[in-house]
Amino acid sequence: MNKTLKNNNQRSIFYRYFFTYALLFGGFAALFFLPYLRIRIDEFIGNIQLQEKNKIAVQYRSLLDDIAFVVTDIMFLSHEEHMNEYVNQPNPQDKKALVREFSNLMMQKSFYDQIRFIDQNGMERLRVKMDKEGKPYQVQEDGMQNKADQEFFQHTIRLKPYEVYLSPLDMNVENGKIELPLKPIIRIATPIPDKDGTVKGILVLNLNAGYALRKYIEGDGSRQGNSLLVNRSGYYLLHPDPTRTWSFINDGNSRKTFREDFPEAHKKIWADKNGQFRNDEGLFTFQTLHPLTRIKEVYRALNLPLDSLPIFGESQDYLFKVISHVPESRIKEGERRIYGRLGALFLAVFVLLLFLARSVAKTLTHRRLYEIKLKLSEEELRKANATKDKFISLLAHDLKNPLSSIMGFAEVLQSKDEAFSEEQRRSFAKVIRHSSRSMVDLIDDVLDWWHAQSGTLAVQAEEFDVKELVEAVLILPAGQAEKKDITLATNLQDGMYAYADPKMIATVIRNLVSNAIKFSHRGGEVIISAQKTHHHVLISIQDFGIGISESNQKKLFQVGHKFYTKGTENESGTGIGLILCKEFLEKNNSAIEVESAENKGTIFRFRLPASENSNT
Repeated sequence: MNKTLKNNNQRSIFYRYFFTYALLFGGFAALFFLPYLRIRIDEFIGNIQLQEKNKIAVQYRSLLDDIAFVVTDIMFLSHEEHMNEYVNQPNPQDKKALVREFSNLMMQKSFYDQIRFIDQNGMERLRVKMDKEGKPYQVQEDGMQNKADQEFFQHTIRLKPYEVYLSPLDMNVENGKIELPLKPIIRIATPIPDKDGTVKGILVLNLNAGYALRKYIEGDGSRQGNSLLVNRSGYYLLHPDPTRTWSFINDGNSRKTFREDFPEAHKKIWADKNGQFRNDEGLFTFQTLHPLTRIKEVYRALNLPLDSLPIFGESQDYLFKVISHVPESRIKEGERRIYGRLGALFLAVFVLLLFLARSVAKTLTHRRLYEIKLKLSEEELRKANATKDKFISLLAHDLKNPLSSIMGFAEVLQSKDEAFSEEQRRSFAKVIRHSSRSMVDLIDDVLDWWHAQSGTLAVQAEEFDVKELVEAVLILPAGQAEKKDITLATNLQDGMYAYADPKMIATVIRNLVSNAIKFSHRGGEVIISAQKTHHHVLISIQDFGIGISESNQKKLFQVGHKFYTKGTENESGTGIGLILCKEFLEKNNSAIEVESAENKGTIFRFRLPASENSNT
């Protein structure tokens, strides 16, 4: 096979194997990555949905708990001793004590904006308010206002003593103007009677609902959803953008509503009490906030009659929606990050698979070229055999001629009947000598030809890296192991060098690993290990397969007692491999050892001289 033909064949075969295995490995990688990508995306969406549900649940429960605390607080204050004394006979001591009680309560619960006592005529008589620094202070007499025209006063003053009024959520008004900055307020009030049961005024607690909700929005730790509070008309009572909060009161622009921003979502949210859904605008999670729901629970806990609870809360003015909105763009951004990370991972894996395909293609190409070369060698061998037969025939003929000459002249010289001159005798001797020389030369030529044809086996010892040699050898049996799902495990140290013929040792390891795979069960393991022991490198190949009986162990390396056992999946063999291993190791001044038990596995070991450069 000439060089040009060899190169063309090698290139063509290599690319055919390479593209085949590259597509195969890439296809398998895609079959794994695509479902995994879908799982990660679903997991990402599921985590967002769960986080949003938990966030809304926490905010909803926290707000209702705050409202429950307010009811409990107003019941406590309305029955407080100083309050009763102050209503029956106002005096500075009781007033001062009430201011202290109001202030302590507001310091403990910072969501109170103010606490007031208003007399039966609507005039504020006692008022404690929270300043801008979050500290309560008593409003002086000149700061008191008349609230007789306010809806909350008119409703509460008509109630029976200790019945509770709950106002709709609106803005706080001071001196006829909306207080700035805007404060969404819920007022809870109750009539306060004197000892004769005559209502002398009302006790009012202002709950800063905006502060209460914002406290939980800022503390929820969510990076996904925007927290919103929306009333029945779709107006924002709380929005991440301060300019959108209460904008319909601040600038009169009624278009800045949730209804206008998300018309489809608005319909779905007000059609149900709570839920979660996703559309083109993003993920919406919502809960209906109804303050009276929690107040009724408190009334039951305090054993108060429910008929003392006003029915104002049944109005739609008392319904609000606590909403968390994750924009679709934010979800898509998270999905793109997942696509990017997994895409980069897939690309890295695919590049590694290309190297693997290249390695497999090179191995298979070499094997294919070897098969082609073997076929050519077989043809050449047939020709050589024919030539050899012809050569032997010619050799016999060529040997016959000089032998006949030698024998003929020898018989003539031995004859007593003939008298030969000295010159004739010399002539006969010359012929005999020439014929003998021809035979010797012919025999030498035959011996030289025989040595050339047989090839004397010589050990080419050199230093080599044991780990590199083993890893290179395992490329070929890896395919055999893969077919049976067998793991080829290695325990090899770096920098371990041996001194022997690397080609012969590679053949030994390859044969032992192939045998271990053949006699291992599907899904098993073959361990190839090497370790430094004194001045040698101990190499072992271990499997956990069918094992070898003691009687057969004695026959393993005897030429006259060859035997073979079929593999665990009926793999066949010639039985000559171990004999070859034994001969090769003996030529490298080593010996092979075997340790085996039936149905437990087999270990083959051999030692090689360690190189001086090998790690200790």
